Amino acid sequence: MATSAPEPLHLSELWVYPLKSAGGIALQRAELTSRGLRYDRRWMLVDPSGEFVSQRSSPDLRFLSTALSNSELLLNWHKPGAPEASLALPLDEAATADLPLISVQVWGSQVAARCFGAEINAWFSERLQRPLRLVYLPESSHRETNPRFAPGHAVGFADGYPYLITLSSSLEALNQRLAEPVPMQRFRPNLVLSGEADPWAEDHWQALRLGDFTFTLVKPCGRCVIVGQPVLKALASDRKQEHGLIFGQNAVCNQVSGWLSLGLSAHPVPI
Repeated sequence: MATSAPEPLHLSELWVYPLKSAGGIALQRAELTSRGLRYDRRWMLVDPSGEFVSQRSSPDLRFLSTALSNSELLLNWHKPGAPEASLALPLDEAATADLPLISVQVWGSQVAARCFGAEINAWFSERLQRPLRLVYLPESSHRETNPRFAPGHAVGFADGYPYLITLSSSLEALNQRLAEPVPMQRFRPNLVLSGEADPWAEDHWQALRLGDFTFTLVKPCGRCVIVGQPVLKALASDRKQEHGLIFGQNAVCNQVSGWLSLGLSAHPVPI
């Protein structure tokens, strides 16, 4: 019986997460910017002290989905047993120009962000049952990536790096260890690769070429409790490194403009 030829390695999924720790958006094409994919983690919730809020401290953020229209970011609240609600925010940065700047903190970095008004903040506070403010990272504010691994690059409100790259074969290998398989979205990648590649092959890449773009893999991504205890337990068997229990690779790109499209051939550069 004839077998089909292995599928070449290619870009199979593109994701952005406009509001940090809320739902992501699958795209056919995505624009590169100096901070990562356009609209990725440019909005964020903070507590009264300006500290970032994520699913680590507010698990109900998983009930917020996002969508992009031509001019708006759409947020939809769909917590089981609670009334559904929606909110629209302008995508045009000019609409935030008159909002006050406040200092916010994401892990060890501080940056100035535009803070939305009382009505919008109350929308989030009511649903997540804690005092919150919504902020936006304007082009005038610069937040650097972790200088230990990627000096000289910019990032939005992502934890530390503008891109997270994952490999479908690695998820398949992980799911073989789980009683209930998990989707790739559990790991919140930006770029997902599928095709001819062994599980965990990404551990041995120093860079990745996608079309005209080259992404440098700077650090394995250590996973936190958001992925779930069964996943962490499965990773603990052989995926523990100095960076924690790892799945996926954090990356930067020297090119700061252009477009990525699904189906682009992927060419790893080995270490």
